[in-house]
Amino acid sequence: MHIAAWAHLTAGRTELAAGLSSAEAARAAPAGEHLTETAARTLHDAALAAMGRTREAEEGFATVAALASLLPCPVGRWRIQQAAGAVDV
Repeated sequence: MHIAAWAHLTAGRTELAAGLSSAEAARAAPAGEHLTETAARTLHDAALAAMGRTREAEEGFATVAALASLLPCPVGRWRIQQAAGAVDV
């Protein structure tokens, strides 16, 4: 689902990307899949930013950055930096 959601975002289908990534984050969180949750939330925030919902995106990126800081690897933080930079939030 993650790759499909990024594809939709890249193709300009931001609402579809936001919906898919939100569903994936909601699925991953209770399962304890923190890396997947971080990736999905990052994508969701990028989609929000692309839709012009900048304040929500900034708040989301801050929240997901806190989650990523708890991960044992830096990949979550790197993805957030890339996504936030790509949408100029």
